[in-house]
Amino acid sequence: MNESDAIARPGQTLETHLHECAAIASADASRIGLPSIGRLIGLLHDLGKFSKVFQSYIGGHAKSGGNHSSAGGLWALAHFPESANFSELAFRQIVALCCFSHHAGTLIDCAPPDASRPSVFSRIREEELKTHFNEVSERIPPKLRNEISETMESAAFESELREFRERLKNFAAREGAKNRRRAKKLFALGSTARFLLSCLIDADHTSAAGEAVFAPPPSVPDWGRVEASVERFISGFRNDSKISALRTEISERCRDAGTRRSKGIALLTLPTGSGKTLASLRYAVAHAKAHRAERIFYVIPYTSILSQNADVIRRAVGKDFAASVLEHHSNVVPESDVDAYRKQTESWNAPIVLTTAVQFLNALYAKGADCVRRMNKLGNAVVVFDEIQALPTSSVYLFNGALNFLCDFCGASALLCTATQPLLDRVPDGFWALSLREDPHVIPDYARYFPSFEQNRKILVCDVPESERWDLDAFAEFLLKTTRERGHTLAVVNTKPFAAALFKRARERADDDVETFHLSNSMCSAHRAHVIEKHISRKALADATRRGKKVLCVSTQVVECGVDVDFNAVVRSIAGADSLAQAFGRCNRDGALKDGGRAFIVHPTKTLENADAIPQIAEGKRKAAQTIRELSAEKCLGEDFLNRYFSLYFTRFADELYYPMNDGLDACALLTDNAAAADAFREDRGRERFPLPQAFDTTASGYSPISEKTVSVLVPYTGTPDGRGNGNTREEEPPDEQKTGAELLAALQDLRNPQTPDEWTRAKKLLRLAQKFTVAVHEKKIGGEAGARFFMLNRGAVEFYSLSPEFYDSAPAAVGLAPELAGTLIL
Repeated sequence: MNESDAIARPGQTLETHLHECAAIASADASRIGLPSIGRLIGLLHDLGKFSKVFQSYIGGHAKSGGNHSSAGGLWALAHFPESANFSELAFRQIVALCCFSHHAGTLIDCAPPDASRPSVFSRIREEELKTHFNEVSERIPPKLRNEISETMESAAFESELREFRERLKNFAAREGAKNRRRAKKLFALGSTARFLLSCLIDADHTSAAGEAVFAPPPSVPDWGRVEASVERFISGFRNDSKISALRTEISERCRDAGTRRSKGIALLTLPTGSGKTLASLRYAVAHAKAHRAERIFYVIPYTSILSQNADVIRRAVGKDFAASVLEHHSNVVPESDVDAYRKQTESWNAPIVLTTAVQFLNALYAKGADCVRRMNKLGNAVVVFDEIQALPTSSVYLFNGALNFLCDFCGASALLCTATQPLLDRVPDGFWALSLREDPHVIPDYARYFPSFEQNRKILVCDVPESERWDLDAFAEFLLKTTRERGHTLAVVNTKPFAAALFKRARERADDDVETFHLSNSMCSAHRAHVIEKHISRKALADATRRGKKVLCVSTQVVECGVDVDFNAVVRSIAGADSLAQAFGRCNRDGALKDGGRAFIVHPTKTLENADAIPQIAEGKRKAAQTIRELSAEKCLGEDFLNRYFSLYFTRFADELYYPMNDGLDACALLTDNAAAADAFREDRGRERFPLPQAFDTTASGYSPISEKTVSVLVPYTGTPDGRGNGNTREEEPPDEQKTGAELLAALQDLRNPQTPDEWTRAKKLLRLAQKFTVAVHEKKIGGEAGARFFMLNRGAVEFYSLSPEFYDSAPAAVGLAPELAGTLIL
């Protein structure tokens, strides 16, 4: 067979595939200023497919195609331009790494702490029988060989490396000591390697799917038209109160700052209830328009508020652009064109993307082809982080390092939004501090808005030290007394068991004129959404007032971030200062109460609320109590209080911030100088030829933004997805989209062994629809009686657990999952 006839897969020649990948990877890599490097990686990555064994396999004449990812990397090591320069030697290694790793789900290790793990050098040492390098070198078509050489010898290639070397030097210059400057360079080069692998995986998957012949350069949406739609939407708001006038003023200042500010990291620090969602949208759209950004990201800590923000943004951008807004999180059920939605979420290929902090961090550090593939879309983007104070403590340094890299190397801009900025630029180890310029605040005089909102809301914060002696009855009575005297009351506590017990006790003792509700992650998202919309939203509370009722809601922290509710009084179990401020932001939010709102800090005993299993919450409670003793509870909404608290908190968790892993390792070390394994690495091959010692795969395999290991359990919630009724009262079977959790479970049980294509399609659809009816349960609670159901889908076995109906309470005034979960799952 002629080499030019070699195929990558049926219907696509190998040369066509390599050229498509080169074009797509080059376009993606332009976001980091390395289009020629991207092109080279695209041309090299599948050279191993020219081997006779692979061509025999793809032609149906062999059981295996062997290793086809080593030959391209070995070619790069053998033919990359000779240089003694550190950064150019690093790029030689990076190009090889990307080729070696493009089916590994992440970059393979350079110097693995465990010598038995695969690494760059295990690939280099592989025998010809496995790599087929010499054979492939002879079989590369002359025209393709020339293209590869011309790419490496081009003036553009040299210019990109030279310019990158200067950026790298400037990035590391902030560090004083030589070893820290070198570590800074290593982190940036490692991040660059992952970014380029992202470009390659994106190109490889796109070409393999037959979706592009040659990718055009990244396009810029018409942000001017989007901005016009947003401005029309904003103009419909009424300024009929002091607070609404302040919101309008803040929003307009954010829009103007978005146009005026240069690229980089900015802070939007504003009081709760000041309209940050629309203000940040105006900033992001104006900034994207001014700097020709390719997309806008909204990164939000909780799925419970992501859809709420997505609805606001869709309304703001108007019907012409609503389809451009992509939600990527576990509770999304696409209304149509499921395949298109899947492709968009796999690559984040949409102008406006709303996703979770977990998905964002996974794109930067976790293992998995989809995770890595998404990373390159963060280049030349505006990334808005809502409620940044909710960032997982163990990922603080990794987050800071990644954001510095994205903004310094990838042309991104970031906006960190919160009422409680967590001082990411003043962390204990300055190496990992967020890099802010001298004027980081979008609104430089932001501090003046806090007293303005506080004066209009007139919130009186009271510490209740005697609560340290209260039992459950005393706490319930305090909540009911507050509700009787102040009206609608929200109580927020730190643990689900305490929330459930306190809710039940208050419900037992409540008078007929008090309606009690509960919110926590023991309820599926459809259940929580129903309670929020129908019972504690502004409209629902106003309706309760008209009916002569007072509402008491007992919740965990799930209500604190982004849930737009407005209570007369808020009772908060002592917690971190950021949590206190977020909870109290749900009190007299619009300033409608003439005598103001009331906020209470209470101190449950460990018998009632034991948070020791969650060190961040336990220590947050202690540091907040210390700050209250130093500055007083009345000042807990002020900036001085928050700054003091975060200083105490980050100092206490100084070691935790590096993302500790097993065997005394931490992710920050593994992704920089990797000292634990670097000595052996240098003795083996020498620093001179292979300057990157990082353990990429070891880190990615052990990285998870959320440390708790949980299992999704499908619960038999009987409320309908739209919250309009109870599915048990229906006489006719509804369409799948309107099925309850219980009805979806029954349908999935009927399809336990799908056979036909139609059955497979429906099974996948039912599993997507069921996502709104799942609850995360710690894997330790799923005992031997737990039964798994498997659906062999196109991605392999999909495991899900289902819950017996008697262990989930679907009533609006209920806790959802029963506390005695262990051993109650259906076989």
